[in-house]
Amino acid sequence: MHATATIDMVDSISSPATTGQPIPQAILDAAAIAAYIAGNSWPTWDPYIAARPDLLLAGRAVSITLTARARARCFDIETGGGSPAEAPGWYHDFADRTFGLPWLYTYASQVQTVINMMSAAGIPRSDYLLWSAHPSGGRHICGPAAYGTGHGCGYPQADGTQYGLLPGNCDISIMFAYCFAPLPNPPNTEDNMLACGLNAQGAFHVFRENPDGSIDYGIQAPGANGWSGGVAGQHVAELKPFAPKPGS
Repeated sequence: MHATATIDMVDSISSPATTGQPIPQAILDAAAIAAYIAGNSWPTWDPYIAARPDLLLAGRAVSITLTARARARCFDIETGGGSPAEAPGWYHDFADRTFGLPWLYTYASQVQTVINMMSAAGIPRSDYLLWSAHPSGGRHICGPAAYGTGHGCGYPQADGTQYGLLPGNCDISIMFAYCFAPLPNPPNTEDNMLACGLNAQGAFHVFRENPDGSIDYGIQAPGANGWSGGVAGQHVAELKPFAPKPGS
């Protein structure tokens, strides 16, 4: 595991709609959130997304289900929730891949069982993300070489770990940044668009300057609605690097 960039993620069951309490400040301030969408009595997804629509648009809001018969990005495998044996079926039939690979959440002590179940169903470890719960290990991501604590915790490698509590009945996790969709590029405006034009084949090219002075470009093929894999009608997304920032 060579990735080192991480993002802190917060989850909770508290909201006016679920527990009669205000949305926790930690949710309002979070860089990423996870929220329940199905399978329990605390459906926090709707109130949290209403409070943090920016995180949904940025791909940093993760929906959770405790039942294997509901669509979400993350399947919660724990007591009162799903089981390891249900993970492959949920993965094939209900996993939401809108913002990337599906997630599986479970206790650190049960991670290997989940991996084994997925492998037996022909699903390689590289095709899903593992979110482990290991609150007794300090701030770290489970694995042979844990991140944050400087030592391995002894459990299989996870992609993120729920390790502690925050005020307001919140859990906090540290996740590798690749678990989330990249933040969208800013739209092209007259302020940051350097040049644009059509080539001989009718493709529209845009060159854009980023805040750090580097330059990206995007291409829209004739008749296409998207830009180099971007979202139609929103912005030029996934632009290619063209020139580095000055001095680099």
